[in-house]
Amino acid sequence: MENQDNLDLVPYAVPLLTAQDWVTNWIDPKGEDQSDSTPPTAMRAFLVRRAEIVELLNQLDTEFIRMYIGKKPIEEPTTGGKRTRPCLLLVSAAYRRDIDPDSGKDPDTVIDLIGHMDINDTNPADLSKPNYNVFDFTHVCPPQCDEESPLFIASDQPCDC
Repeated sequence: MENQDNLDLVPYAVPLLTAQDWVTNWIDPKGEDQSDSTPPTAMRAFLVRRAEIVELLNQLDTEFIRMYIGKKPIEEPTTGGKRTRPCLLLVSAAYRRDIDPDSGKDPDTVIDLIGHMDINDTNPADLSKPNYNVFDFTHVCPPQCDEESPLFIASDQPCDC
């Protein structure tokens, strides 16, 4: 079994425009060379470190985590070529009533916390405009798979596990 601390993929904050491009690549892959990307049927799961989930949950006012599916461009180390790989983009989320109860919109809607948000806080000494990021913490399966898991379902689709 692979030591999860040795994964060479580093989590990082993704600029909002980049995240929007990646989600668009998943929803509407026009112009993308489909032969060089991981087909959705080959994707099995995503692996996320516990510490990264805890870090995301520890952001001010985070009550939920919303996960968006995207496709990000990656460079193949052996060939230097480009392809896309599925990713999950994780963002903090909270009830609107906890962030902006005076917005005039449905207070029970869960909204994404992205960018600088005005937080209604009773303590003005606290950060009044925290910067919430979009994160790509995930490692897609394949190749980060547990083929012995009872949830790993074999397929006749190509899999680079």
